[in-house]
Amino acid sequence: MRRREVGTRLGLWVGMGIALVVGVVPYDTLVKSASADEHAARAHDAKQAVVEARALVAVLEAQLRSSESNLKQAKELLARLEGNGDQSPKAALSKDATQRGDESRLVEGVWRIAGINGNAGGKFRQAPYDEYKIMTAGHYLWLSFDPKTGKVIRSGGGTYSVKDGKYTAKVECSNSADLRAVTGQEYSGSCKVEGKKWYHFGRMPNGAVFDEVWERAN
Repeated sequence: MRRREVGTRLGLWVGMGIALVVGVVPYDTLVKSASADEHAARAHDAKQAVVEARALVAVLEAQLRSSESNLKQAKELLARLEGNGDQSPKAALSKDATQRGDESRLVEGVWRIAGINGNAGGKFRQAPYDEYKIMTAGHYLWLSFDPKTGKVIRSGGGTYSVKDGKYTAKVECSNSADLRAVTGQEYSGSCKVEGKKWYHFGRMPNGAVFDEVWERAN
């Protein structure tokens, strides 16, 4: 009985050896296949690590921006409290009145064009272009583009302030000749913010009218 088992095992080993020798299952093929599988697994792991690292960086950047914004607001509050402590009641009252009149922060953020020519026709209509405007720290930057092709149509930037419902601004740069012609000239218009809508109406130094409603994007 044991002779039969030994013979069977010997036959299996001999058969495997013959298979390797004659090339039925080449040894180097098995090695290469295993190496390729290991390489593919490593590449997949590396790609997955990059994806996870990018996601972590995005989260940390968002947290950093939030922290910076909170720190700025805290510093402003501290400065107001310290300043009011050194001033007379009359001076402090005058300063608070000025701050109430300055409404520039009402329009800070990112806006997207929602309609044009509402004051002229009684109803705003959709603009034939897409446009974004960034307002921050007394400066603005806007860009209009063709929503179908993504091609930039016009862009520009400058300074602004809002006080007692009046928007006052200057153009400092633009890719359009008509706006470059009025660089440095002050212009103004009405400014009304209702919820997430900003109604903006006035006239440029060259006579062009801006009659727009914007929707807050951020």
